[in-house]
Amino acid sequence: MKKIYAGLVLILICGGLVAQQKRTPPPPPPKPIKLLDLFKKKDKQQTTTTNTSNESNNGIGKVTAGDLPITQGNLTSGEYCSIILKDGVLYGWGDNSYGQSGVGKSASNFTPVQITTDNDWKMVTMGGYHTLAIKTDGTLWAWGWGNDSEMGLDELGTRVEFPTRLGRDTDWTWVSTSDGQTAALKENGTLWVWGNNVDARLGVGPTVNSTCRHPYQVGRDRDWAMVVAGDAYTMALKKDGSLWAWGVNTGGCLGTPTVTRVQQAPIQIGTDKDWAKIFTGWRGYGSFGIKKDGTLWAWGVSRSFQLGLGRNVKSIDRPTQVGTDHDWVTLANGSMNTIAIKADGSLWQWGNSQLSGQGDIASPQKVNLPGGWSSVAVSQNHAVALMNNGRVWAWGGNYYGQLGAGKTVRGAYSNAPAEVKDFPEPVITTKSKKELATILNDETKVLFGHTRSRLSIKDKNAIARLAGFPLSKDKKQFILGTDAADYPFDIQVYPTDMNKDGVEEIFMTFGNSYTSGLTGSSVVLFIRDSYGDWHKELGFPGVTPDILNTGNGGYPDLLIGGPGNNFPVWRWNGKEYVLNRNVSGADYRKLHSISAENVSKAYIARSAIKK
Repeated sequence: MKKIYAGLVLILICGGLVAQQKRTPPPPPPKPIKLLDLFKKKDKQQTTTTNTSNESNNGIGKVTAGDLPITQGNLTSGEYCSIILKDGVLYGWGDNSYGQSGVGKSASNFTPVQITTDNDWKMVTMGGYHTLAIKTDGTLWAWGWGNDSEMGLDELGTRVEFPTRLGRDTDWTWVSTSDGQTAALKENGTLWVWGNNVDARLGVGPTVNSTCRHPYQVGRDRDWAMVVAGDAYTMALKKDGSLWAWGVNTGGCLGTPTVTRVQQAPIQIGTDKDWAKIFTGWRGYGSFGIKKDGTLWAWGVSRSFQLGLGRNVKSIDRPTQVGTDHDWVTLANGSMNTIAIKADGSLWQWGNSQLSGQGDIASPQKVNLPGGWSSVAVSQNHAVALMNNGRVWAWGGNYYGQLGAGKTVRGAYSNAPAEVKDFPEPVITTKSKKELATILNDETKVLFGHTRSRLSIKDKNAIARLAGFPLSKDKKQFILGTDAADYPFDIQVYPTDMNKDGVEEIFMTFGNSYTSGLTGSSVVLFIRDSYGDWHKELGFPGVTPDILNTGNGGYPDLLIGGPGNNFPVWRWNGKEYVLNRNVSGADYRKLHSISAENVSKAYIARSAIKK
């Protein structure tokens, strides 16, 4: 097979256990995993943060902050590595007992295996036994196994063997995950989290359930630049170079002595605004940061001296400079090991003795190898690194094939880096951007084909994209997905301007018994915010809503009809529609209301909108 070396997009992911022993594998899934429920209302958080792009072993991709954007990987399970190679192709090797490599039911892969036939992967990150990745179209995907909803697929303890799309959004730019939680950024600079929220560690406040199964916004700020998910805590950078953290402050890992146990909302760490990159392991409590001047800083727990601050420091609760050098460019840390790269391409390591074979190292020590290193990922007992020439090297434990060297060396342990070879020639079936754009335009045309609207083509396309329904085979209706191709349905679109700000809101009703249960219909409302972003409100079974003469904040109350004798009334709270009350059938007949369909007809006639 052809070896793939040159022109690599540098993204490394590995994994590590605190010990070689593995958790009990989950049972096989009882049924194939499908895309998320399209009609479920997305969780949102309205609490603001305390204030008036991640390069870590958890977040992958090129970082805009700092002078030298170097890609970086994440570590998981101690048996698995994954690399994004030329043209966005994703490869993996090592343990797959939890489905984390995304290639089906194989237990382990001892040489690199291509993950999907797509070549449009942009970045990838791993936690304990799961993987998340973003494509160039801004979609977010997950696979593997998670017990705390860290995959965001609304499936606790379920094994997902192939990449599965998370939601319908197409504006994800960054994702970082750990063993229990995930954090991600969107194009508009907003920050989102999901997973284990015990002790309100996610930063969305104590009002959220202990498990947050879907992306939940942290505050309302739109200036986040980088985020890394750690072990029960999270760190992030803002565009102004300030450093923020929240979660459980084990051993001072948040970097602030003012927090004794748990910080439930983002808090600024110090006053410096010259941070360029941040790093944390998916397990363990060591935190690192590189400033714009190339200095390296560490804080948190120093297991096996992994902070590099000497033998006398067991933990420290504020950023402390590591040495005096000004030429650090990237770093990766596991639960007890740290490996870093300097501007000259040299490789440095410190921490636990398993990788070096020299005993625990208390301060940065240069690895006796030629230079030319550009990126590195490290776990408890193995590491993977990438050179400027595109060649991949690994060292450490190999019981599950994490060195990618084939079955002949299974179980061997090597302290010397050996090259990972035998990358298969990629098989590509990804659709072109032109074709994808054509599909999007077709969906928009069918969606708004029988509706008069003042919205721009850009806004209509955004709504069609947010709705996320594929076209039926005859391209005249919509379907839920390929597994529901035999159940096409129509979508009714009702434009109006409820708050009279000159920007239309779009009511959408759609479905059949396959998509919406007994009601045969589902209701969604699309509203554009002041930033120009569209948001999906409501989103549950019901018939065409009634618009009432009561309301709040310029928006009327909405009554959603459905089966039964009680009717929910939804009210605008300034940021979204929330359930306000339920009314009985008798009270419903006394309300002054008009259907959204009739309101839309009156709006179109009054505005003289032409097709």
